[in-house]
Amino acid sequence: MALIGPAAAGKSTLGRVLAEATGRRFVDLDEIGGPYYAEVGWTMDRLRERARVVGRVAAEREWEPARAHAVRRAVETHPYAIVALGAGA
Repeated sequence: MALIGPAAAGKSTLGRVLAEATGRRFVDLDEIGGPYYAEVGWTMDRLRERARVVGRVAAEREWEPARAHAVRRAVETHPYAIVALGAGA
């Protein structure tokens, strides 16, 4: 199960509750995504720098392939988990 929503919508809270109720693992992409982003040459620092240089919307567009890669890797690495994709997803 993938939880998608804006910042502070309750993805992590709901994910933890659902994981406990279903006996599944809860995974928060905001917590584990760093190594996956690095696999394709991105870091959160690089994203912030790009946002400063080109603006947030343009930086998010540039970063989208890294985000998609991280989601794919998280789902592959944690099958059957409940995954919160983070506000940027």
